[in-house]
Amino acid sequence: MEHLQQHDWWFSIIGARTVPDGVMGSALHANGLAVGRDYPEDLQRYRQETAGKVLIAGPNTARFVLPQHGTLGRDVMIAGRRAPNTVPYTQPTLEAAIAAVDDGVFGEGRESVVIGGPTMIRGACELVRRANFPVDSGKRALLLLTEFYDTTIPRRYENDNSAPTLADLPDNVREELRIRQPNTIPGRPDYDFAWYSVG
Repeated sequence: MEHLQQHDWWFSIIGARTVPDGVMGSALHANGLAVGRDYPEDLQRYRQETAGKVLIAGPNTARFVLPQHGTLGRDVMIAGRRAPNTVPYTQPTLEAAIAAVDDGVFGEGRESVVIGGPTMIRGACELVRRANFPVDSGKRALLLLTEFYDTTIPRRYENDNSAPTLADLPDNVREELRIRQPNTIPGRPDYDFAWYSVG
């Protein structure tokens, strides 16, 4: 993808969820969202879309994203007042984190990618809404979701109520493009790569 700024994207957001219930992960491996080794195509998309960018995540995602600092030219910033003391780059809020990247804390022209669960995704969408750019400015965010049609297993179950869900997207999110991905592995749920505009 070309640089976000060339298309007036303010920042991007990336995530994955099941359809239709929006489960984004699970504490139990057997019930978890099948990504990573089960979907190397999704991992490749993630690497491609985050290479050279600044990853912004919340404290709950810190342990997963911090090992990516310095890989593929990426930097990591944790947004939130509960960030671990060992984190080298933090800001108290998501808004402050994106502003710091915009102000060049990691160098001029760096792009932000917000990653994490439903709290971060919804927070990023609300940040765009609050920014209230003029309609003709074109400033908005780009939300990239991998959506798995995992309907064979109930995704909300009694033994794991902690699984974060993003069943409904905020009303300032509009789908721009969806591409069904080839899936030749028996038993593996089908999935799409979807692009949404947040404005």
